[in-house]
Amino acid sequence: MSDLIREPWAHELHLAGRLDRTTTGLVILTNDSTFSESLTRPGNRVPKRYLFETDKTITAEAIDSFRKGMSFAKQRIRTQPAIIVLLSETSCRLTIYEGKHHQIKRIFLCFGIRGTKLHRESIGSYVLPDNLAPGEYRTSHPDYPESCTR
Repeated sequence: MSDLIREPWAHELHLAGRLDRTTTGLVILTNDSTFSESLTRPGNRVPKRYLFETDKTITAEAIDSFRKGMSFAKQRIRTQPAIIVLLSETSCRLTIYEGKHHQIKRIFLCFGIRGTKLHRESIGSYVLPDNLAPGEYRTSHPDYPESCTR
């Protein structure tokens, strides 16, 4: 982390959840393993909200699969039910409670729908501020009594 965040304490940080290289949005870095585990342990069912844009119309079948959960026989996994709100024919807001590998993209691909944008807006009660530009961060550190943007 110290190559991205130039603070003396940056080497202490680790990710509380991660994003793949084509996904943007909220990433939480912490030095508190109890806190990061509380956000990432699947049994805790911490909601993660995403904005998803697609190359095709989002079908009723795809929406239903998110709401009911979906099985992937080859990997022997089943996704938990998710909340999906259609914003337009080609965009939606999703709330998932787990983080299976490329879960959102994989479910849509089962219906021939490719993602053009996936952006994480929140993890639990932590919401990405609208005024925080890509690459900027906000700290809450003992040496910084107030949160500040970098």
